Amino acid sequence: MSKKPTTEAYIERNELAQLMQLSASRVTQLTGEGVLKKDPNGRYPREATLRDVIEFFRKAADLNVLKKEKLQRQCTLLDLDIQKAHAESVPLEVAKRCIENICLACRGALLAIPTRLAGKMAYLQSEVAVESAIRDEIHAALTELSKADFRLWPKEDL
Repeated sequence: MSKKPTTEAYIERNELAQLMQLSASRVTQLTGEGVLKKDPNGRYPREATLRDVIEFFRKAADLNVLKKEKLQRQCTLLDLDIQKAHAESVPLEVAKRCIENICLACRGALLAIPTRLAGKMAYLQSEVAVESAIRDEIHAALTELSKADFRLWPKEDL
């Protein structure tokens, strides 16, 4: 039996690049990274190099699968966040009605101050007493407003 010619025992860089569908410079880069190995004479042994190529693509495929799984998990988490945000949000029309009702409540409380003060004013003797009465009524109106439950108001809209 004759010995295999030396050209069949080795694979050229350009042939390897064509086989891997990469550029020749990328093959050189993979050699520098240790993915592909040359013999002491600077040649690529055919059988060992083809095993290295298969291993390289196998690892790349495994990484792609892992990346895809990671992206799917991230998408699932984002979907859950979006669902949570939608569940916690209030429709715009309901929010507008709530704000309108808050403004109406504030207006009503402030407009009631003169009516509540009218009966007291006739009996007040000094400016200090009038000022104090006005301050007390404003304070009472603001306290009344601060105790109102505006978060769920009006409840029938929610």
